[in-house]
Amino acid sequence: MGIGDSVKRYLAMALACAAVFPCAGGPAAARDDKPASMRFEWRVEGPAERCGTHCRTWISATGVITEETARVFEAFARSNDVRGAKLVLDSEGGSVLSALALGRAIRKFDMTTTVGKTTLLPAVGKNAPRAIISNSASCESMCAFLLLAGTRR
Repeated sequence: MGIGDSVKRYLAMALACAAVFPCAGGPAAARDDKPASMRFEWRVEGPAERCGTHCRTWISATGVITEETARVFEAFARSNDVRGAKLVLDSEGGSVLSALALGRAIRKFDMTTTVGKTTLLPAVGKNAPRAIISNSASCESMCAFLLLAGTRR
């Protein structure tokens, strides 16, 4: 058996695998498990008894950077005063062009950026739930460009 036979056998196996995976739900299953698109939400530190009148506020930015993310953030910024705010990132990255556009917006609004995981605390009474920030977050791929876009990090 020569090298040509090994290559032919390898190609035949690769083609057979490619034919089997779509039937087994390869790409379709990936769509069902697709991570959520990045969303932006104002958060207030808690519990209120602990921080009193010095509770920090931040914008939680979690999820994948999609083609829509920069436009979603611009709409969020139009509805909220984000100038100088802290943006807490938790993302595995995503769209290059959207990340670059979002980075320009972050710089334009003179925002502070950091990496962190926002965890909501149980709501107390009729008050909106408070939150805490932990270090167990990730900022992968194009998220690093968002982190670097902050005027303070």
